Amino acid sequence: KDLMSRPGAWGAKGAAEQVHKDFLYRTLGVKACAPVAAVMAVTGREPIAHAWLRRLLRFWNGIVKRPEDDLVRMALACNASTAEVVRGRGGAPSWVSAVRTVVHALDQNASALVTTASELHGSELVKKVGELWMETVWKGVLSEEQEGEGDPVRSCPDSGVRANNGYKLRTFKHWFYTPFQVGCGYVYHLLRQQQIHAISRLFLGAHDFEVERGRFRGGVRQQRAARVCKCCDMGTVEDEMHVLLECPAWEQLRVLTGVFTYDIGGPPSKERMCAVTHCGNDAVRWRQLADFIIRVEAKRKVMYRENAW
Repeated sequence: KDLMSRPGAWGAKGAAEQVHKDFLYRTLGVKACAPVAAVMAVTGREPIAHAWLRRLLRFWNGIVKRPEDDLVRMALACNASTAEVVRGRGGAPSWVSAVRTVVHALDQNASALVTTASELHGSELVKKVGELWMETVWKGVLSEEQEGEGDPVRSCPDSGVRANNGYKLRTFKHWFYTPFQVGCGYVYHLLRQQQIHAISRLFLGAHDFEVERGRFRGGVRQQRAARVCKCCDMGTVEDEMHVLLECPAWEQLRVLTGVFTYDIGGPPSKERMCAVTHCGNDAVRWRQLADFIIRVEAKRKVMYRENAW
C-alpha cells in the first residue's frame, strides 16, 4: 500500500515508516518540530519504502531473467499481460498490477515493460524516486539560489516563508548541511548521548533559543525580529548564529571550549558559521562544539529561572 501511494509522499505515512521516524527522533533527542529532511540528512537515512522498491525490482528482474519455459516465469508473464494500473482504492489488485502501478507512477514508459514481463531498469527508477522524495521534503530549499545580499538565513523575509520547516530547512542548509558521508559527521564521532542530543538540537532547530522559543509565545506567532536575545543587550535575534558567534554572554565559553579556534573572524556570516560547525571527520572539534552548546544551554536555564523570563 505504501508503495502504491504517490512516490513523492513515500516515507510520509505507514506504520513501518512511523517506527523508523520515531527511532531517529529519539536517537537524536529532538522534538517533532525538527524537519524530517534534515533528520534524514544528518543520519544518512532514506524512507523504508525506497529499500522496498529496490527489493521489489530485484525480485522482478530475477524472475524475468529465468528461461521462458520456467513455470514461475510463465505464470508472471500470464499475469503481466492483463495487468492494469490501479486507480483509486477500490478492490484488491493482483501483485503484478500493483508492480505496474508503482512503476507507472515513476515512469509511464517503463510501466509498459511490466505488461511484457521485461526487465526493469532498477537503478533509474530508484534514482527517480529519490529525486522525487528529496524535492518533496526539501520543498525546493536544497536547490534554490540565494536572493539578495547578506546572510541567506538572516536576510530571509518573515512573510512568504513557511513558519516552521521552510525557515528551519534554510537554516540547516546554509549553516549546517554537508552531504552525508559514511564515517563522517557527529553521529559517528560523538559517543555520549548528551553530546549527540546537543548538536542535533542546534542543527535541526529543536533548541530553546528565542528564535524557536518565541515563535508562539502566548499562543500568538511573533515576528522573527521580536525574538531577541535576553542574555545580552545587543537587541539581536537569538538565533544559532548569535549564540555561536555574537552573544557576549558566551565569550568566555567560546574560548574555554576551543570553539573559537576555528573561527575565521569578520562580521557574522554564512562562511563563519560553516567554519565553526562543519567539523567533518574531526572528533575533537565535534566534542568541543557539543560541550559549548551544553554549557550555554545550562547557563541559559539558570538565567531564565533567576530572571523569571
